[in-house]
Amino acid sequence: MPPFYDGMPEIIRRQKAEGGRVCVVSHSYARYIVRDYEAAGLPVPDLTLGWEVGAENQKPSPAPIHRIMDSFGYELKDILVVDDLKPGYTMARAAGCDIAVAMWGHEDELAQLVRQDCPDACFVNTPEALKNLLFY
Repeated sequence: MPPFYDGMPEIIRRQKAEGGRVCVVSHSYARYIVRDYEAAGLPVPDLTLGWEVGAENQKPSPAPIHRIMDSFGYELKDILVVDDLKPGYTMARAAGCDIAVAMWGHEDELAQLVRQDCPDACFVNTPEALKNLLFY
């Protein structure tokens, strides 16, 4: 079970406490995502779209964003994708919603490649920077 980065549990809890939703789009199975959130004492995501949804419904396809919109009655302006790699960026751009690229897990060389691949994204270098983006 991978640990959450320092600061992320606080962000997830605050997002939920302030009436927001947390959706996870992953290339892992949904059951593992739910297990990891529960083990960390976090609220289970409102929607988890994992490997089992099939390749045509996974990132980089915009299909997960459309499913989130349909599930909660959201518009594109209501969604911020937070991801650390190009498939999440591509999914967000294909759907037309905003993205914050999480850079705190990258070594310098990979970070440089991500910045090149995602030229118009908002980059956040720490969970604290994400918290500031979301709540201030």
